[in-house]
Amino acid sequence: MATRVGQGGKSCTASGAGTPDSPREAVIPDLWFDPVALVQMRLLAKLPPGRRIRTMLDAQAFARALIRGRLRRLYPSASEHELSLKFLEEVERGNRTPPRS
Repeated sequence: MATRVGQGGKSCTASGAGTPDSPREAVIPDLWFDPVALVQMRLLAKLPPGRRIRTMLDAQAFARALIRGRLRRLYPSASEHELSLKFLEEVERGNRTPPRS
């Protein structure tokens, strides 16, 4: 099934439930990006390559910090070394997770 996204972010299903806003609507399969992600990708595409890489590295550091913070809450008495090992286990588990199809 696909989701149609018309002007203003309103959506309806490809089965006809709902009414598209205009002929300019886009048909987006369920596993593609949502409209907010598309806007973000367009904004990133306008940046020079160095700024794009810096933005990606900042996002990566933020994601690592979120994971480490969660692990620190789950294991408050763990040492930094133990937390680092747990972090690597978490990342490896994510690498083994098959993509959604």
